[in-house]
Order: sequence, then structure tokens, then C-alpha cells
Amino acid sequence: MLLLSFICVVFLLYVLNFRSMVSYNFLNYKISGFLDVFQSNFSFNQITPSRNETLQFRNTTRTPQFIGINSSGQYEHDGSLGASFKLLGLHLTESHRNTSRYKPKVIVHSSRRFDDVWTTKNKTTKYSNKTSSETDKNVCPEKPKDLLGLRLGNYSHVTKAELIEEFTQMEPGGHLRPQNCTPGQTVAILIPYRNRNSHLLVLLHNLIPFLTRQNVDVTLFVIEQAGNSTFNRGALFNVGFLEAEKFHRFDCYILHDVDMIPINDHNLYRCSENPRHFAVAVNKHNYKLLYSNYFGGVVGLLRSQYLQVNGNSNLYIGWGAEDDDLLVRVRAKNLTMVRYDVMTARYDMIKHKRDKGNAENPLRFALLKSAARRQDVEGLNTVSKHYQVLDIKLETLHTWITVSLNNSGLLETAPSYTMNDMKGTKLVMKVK
Repeated sequence: MLLLSFICVVFLLYVLNFRSMVSYNFLNYKISGFLDVFQSNFSFNQITPSRNETLQFRNTTRTPQFIGINSSGQYEHDGSLGASFKLLGLHLTESHRNTSRYKPKVIVHSSRRFDDVWTTKNKTTKYSNKTSSETDKNVCPEKPKDLLGLRLGNYSHVTKAELIEEFTQMEPGGHLRPQNCTPGQTVAILIPYRNRNSHLLVLLHNLIPFLTRQNVDVTLFVIEQAGNSTFNRGALFNVGFLEAEKFHRFDCYILHDVDMIPINDHNLYRCSENPRHFAVAVNKHNYKLLYSNYFGGVVGLLRSQYLQVNGNSNLYIGWGAEDDDLLVRVRAKNLTMVRYDVMTARYDMIKHKRDKGNAENPLRFALLKSAARRQDVEGLNTVSKHYQVLDIKLETLHTWITVSLNNSGLLETAPSYTMNDMKGTKLVMKVK
């Protein structure tokens, strides 16, 4: 009897163990994706990983050494941002694009950022944004020696294929970095976009060589607003910031209109102790500052500054005043706008008619009244629930993020005093 009881207990334990294994495997299958690739294959948490469990760190050349799957079934790369982008692209292609359950918005929602650490030869080290070959290079000089100064922009017709063929230095996802020195910052350029392909190609044709001469470690992000809803520039910048953060923790964010072409490479695309207004002198305004508080076109903020000011307001639906609101936010946090001189910070604006779906916003001045007051309760911290990522493409020239915005939902995030200001403006407009 005792023996029979023992056999029953063993059998019961075996069944329970089998069921737990089945449940685990089913759950593991369900959540398979990007998180699994990095947690299981890269073994981030191993204190003393074995030779086969170690992420091999390559130091042969500057070019990201993406090796792929090794004999142990693991992914190997050199820990660089460029190689990480390439690995992300491979994973999207192999694991998700052919499945009906693919949801681009969650491709990199892992709580562990994939460039936080890299491991090599039984040692775990914090990620420093430098490959081993880069650590031996000189730090990039503050003023690069290959700058050309003021020159005419290139506005000739060009195709995307021609740009890819011309700019062979571009790495997956629109990542560009210097070959002979180590830059002090990683930069993300956010470009809000809709139906402006010819302008985008002209911008890239001028911007990529401009940034190459400046020795910038930069990644280009195009944030496209899908559908027919009214264009919301401020919200697109907030979305671009949040989505870019899922790829890498950039030091500097430059908010860049698609039609603004820089024509003097002494206008260095860097972030400083205070937010910088880059587009000071534009041809449309005879290369003069439009007005003293102008903060539009191209601006740059450190990551910490963008978080501090709570990003852009999401309430400016249509054209006008979202850049003025951002300057109010900057000053309300005791930050100072800085500029280069008018000869350095020069831009040509591509001529075009007002975009369809981007009509002048009649409520913009009413919204400005409460800009400082509502800064902490509306902006970067309220956009997340009101956009959806429809697609992410890691292309040669840029990372392309297509999103849909819920403008009505964003308007509802406005506090009551801002709503009252807008209602008052509507009444005045009705009387007129």
C-alpha cells in the first residue's frame, strides 16, 4: 500500500510538471518576439557567462559588425547602434512581417533597452555608445576641419534610389556617424511629415553631406501622420520623441521641418546647455529674423530639456503658434533660447503652397494664453493614449514611423481654463 501511494505521488508530480512545461512553452510562444530575442539569446543578466553565452564584441572595423546567428543559435553583433538597428530590421522581417498578428507599435516595448549593456569575454559593461574601435579614436573636435561654410543648396531633382547609391555611409535606420573620431553626443533628428516626398528628398540630399562634414552621430526619423485628420506638428514631435526613445537614449533631439534646408555647415547640429533655435535667417524673410521670439523651423533640445519642458503642446491642430508655445515652455522652466548669428544660422525654405489638411488654426492665440499654466499637465505626458503606430520601416536613409493621431482625444486633454479660452474665442468669431 505504501509503495502504491509513493507511485501515485510520483505520477502526480510528473503530470503537474508536464502541464507546467506545456503552459510555459505555450506562454513563451505567445510572447515570442523582440523581447525574447534579446533576453534569451543575449543573456544580459549573466554575471559570468560561458563562452557560448557571451555577446561577442567585434573590433575589426568601424562598420557595425553584424554577424547574425552563430553556431550556438545566438545573435551576434558589435554592440553598436548601427548593428542594433540592423538586428531590429532582421527580426521584423523574419519574425513578424509575415504574420497576421504583427503589431508594429510593440516591436520594441521591452523594459530593457537593447543598448543599455553589452557583454564581452566574461565581463558585463555599461553601454557607452562606442565600439572598441571607436574608443581608440580621437574625440571629434568641437569645430570640424572639413566645414565649407556658406554655400548654395542643391535643389536638383533626385530619386530615393539615387540618394541610397550616393550616400553609402548611411547605416540601417538612417544612422550616420563619423569614421575617424568619436562624437560627444548622439543626435536624433525628428521630421514631421505628410505628402511632401519631393521636399524630403531635397532635404536629405543637402542634410546628409552637411551632417557628414560636421562629424555628427545622428539618426534620422520621419514621423508621418496618416489619414485625413488635420496636421498636428507638435503632437508628431512628441510621438517621434517617444518612439525614438525605444530605439536608443539619444542625447540631443533636433526638431526639423521638412522644407528647411541649412546652407552653412558652421551651423553645428549639436545641443547645448540651453535650447537652440537653428533657423534664424530664412530666405523667405530676406535672411532676417522673422520676430524676436521666433522659435520655429529647426530647434534643438537636450533629452533632459525636452522632458523638463514636457515636450510640445498637442493642442495646436492646424497651422500656427505651436512653436511659440514651445518657447513659452522653455522660458517657464528658466531655460534660455540661444542662437547662432544670422550669417551662420541660414536656411533656404522650399517654396510651396499651404498643405491641404493644415489650415490656419483660428484658436492658436487663445491657446497661447494658458501655455505656461498648463505646461505640466498637457504635452509629452498626455500624447501616448492618443496615437497608434501603424508601421515602422528601417530604411537606408531614415527610420520611417507612420502613425494615426486622435486629434479630438488630444483636445480633450486640455484643462478647463484652456477650454474656456477656446470657447470665448469661438463666441467672438461667431459674433464677427
